[in-house]
Formats: sequence, C-alpha cells, structure tokens
Amino acid sequence: MKQYKLTVNETQLQAIQDACELMARVMIGQSNEIAQYLPLTDPMERWQVSRALNAVTKPLCGLAPNASYGVGSFEKADVLFDIMEVLRHQVAWDHAIETKLTKPDGKRDYSNMLNKDYDTPMHWANTVPLITIETITE
Repeated sequence: MKQYKLTVNETQLQAIQDACELMARVMIGQSNEIAQYLPLTDPMERWQVSRALNAVTKPLCGLAPNASYGVGSFEKADVLFDIMEVLRHQVAWDHAIETKLTKPDGKRDYSNMLNKDYDTPMHWANTVPLITIETITE
C-alpha cells in the first residue's frame, strides 16, 4: 500500500481532525452534528437546524430519532474516527508538554490531564493501521 507524508501546522491539523470527526459522525447517522459547523450565532437556530437535520435524515437511514449506527458499523467511518483520535491525542499531548501539565518525568498527570484526549487512541478500523504523526519543532 502506498504511503504519504503531510506537513501541516497546528491550525491545519485541527481542521483535519474536525473534518474527520464530522464526516465519520455523518456516516454513522449523526447528521445533526453538521449544525455545529454552520455560521449560526443564535443557539436556538442551531438547535432548530439540528432537529431538522435529524427529522430528514434519520428516517432515510432507517434510524429512530435519537439513534445512530455507532462506531464499528462502517469501515470508512472507523478509519476517519481513528485518524481523528490520533490527531486529537497528538495535539493534546503537545499542549500538555508545552504548558507543563505533565509530571516531571513526562508522564501523564491525571490531576491536570483527565479528559479522553490524552488516552491512547482506539483502533476501530482493524484492517487499516493507525496513522502515525510526529511533531516537527520549529
């Protein structure tokens, strides 16, 4: 299988992470997540758009109003979730190291680093290896 190497900055990495998560969620039936990325300023409008998206797409996908297929249902969505988790993990750890949230030995300090971003990425798409990423110092 061919391999590629991308060089991106932190802003671009975050955009790729967001795009992977959104697309994966749409693929598993969570199309209402689109609303959070629309340029809406009124929370009520965002909520109404989210409900409208659910009302249109859930029946077409054969899903109940609050249901989704979930992670592990579609290989392509799983690949996107894997990419998102690896990128999220890297950004979180880079930030933790940069802002000295880790223990002196560089290990995770659970009192400062409690959320899932610091957890080892899951590997949902078992037929495709996880992506690798390294931080390039300036």
